[in-house]
Amino acid sequence: MKKLMIIITILFLSILTLYAGQMNIHFQDGSIESFVLSDIDNITFGTSTTGELLFFKEVDGVRQIFITDVNHSYENQLTTGDFYSVDASFSPDGTKIVYVHEGTDGEGDIWIMDSNGDNKYQVTNSNINDALNPEFNNDGTKVLYQDNISTSENIIYITNIDGSNNTLLIDHPNDKDTDPFMNPVNGNQVAYLFDDGNWTPDRQIYLRDLTTGIDTLILDDNNLADYRLIISPDGNYIYWIECDYSHTGNYDLKRIKISDLTIDMIVETPDGSEVFQCRFSPDGQYIFYSISNNSGTAFYRAYPDGSNQEELFSTTDNTYRFCDIK
Repeated sequence: MKKLMIIITILFLSILTLYAGQMNIHFQDGSIESFVLSDIDNITFGTSTTGELLFFKEVDGVRQIFITDVNHSYENQLTTGDFYSVDASFSPDGTKIVYVHEGTDGEGDIWIMDSNGDNKYQVTNSNINDALNPEFNNDGTKVLYQDNISTSENIIYITNIDGSNNTLLIDHPNDKDTDPFMNPVNGNQVAYLFDDGNWTPDRQIYLRDLTTGIDTLILDDNNLADYRLIISPDGNYIYWIECDYSHTGNYDLKRIKISDLTIDMIVETPDGSEVFQCRFSPDGQYIFYSISNNSGTAFYRAYPDGSNQEELFSTTDNTYRFCDIK
């Protein structure tokens, strides 16, 4: 029987090789796709084509978090209420979402919920400070975030996902440390943005070694405002959003290679347009991001070098902001 199956398989592959027409693939949902066999190597299957996207938008003037698929065939609202919820990101296994939720005191705190919006709970209680830009660590057991303790000082903490063992991680007194992101390859490294406290255009990107406490300067003062950095899944690049300090120009997406500090423009937008966030697909093959302007918002997918940009969907609502993909 085993030999018979091998013979049948060989015959089938031989027929495919000789046949110059089309092949129809029948999927479980009843759909049929036709492919020219000479192009069969161009067919790709992966999580990046079937994943779910997190985003937030305004609902009755309040920003709320939603989830959708890459085709925007549905929108499921995950948060509700009179206070904003923003800056959502998935846990490494995709089962949890960490986000910022405004409390009745008007300050943001870190919350966690299931990926379907259930079982919400509060992680931090900042009282008079804003907690922002939360990110899970590499195994999903901790959360990194920035705490805005004053108008001129931000510091970075790491905490267990239940809120215990809240530990100061990075602090330059009277300056601003923001946007922490753990190296996916090396959990002892955290990239972050540094500012001298005045929000003048002299921000730097550093890579902190958590075992030694030593900072490595990755991007020096570029006379521009920098935001929302991430590290690529292979640990080789840092991506970030860059804008002129007036905040009225264009917001571009750039990356820098950690080994030689080579900078690449990944997405360049016209004046008045904003790339809000960049994230990698779970398989590392694509980056996802949104671009907003006065006309609305479009969601995109591209290769990590910015090539082969593909619009996934668009809306005339310019309050949409991409957050993450799983």
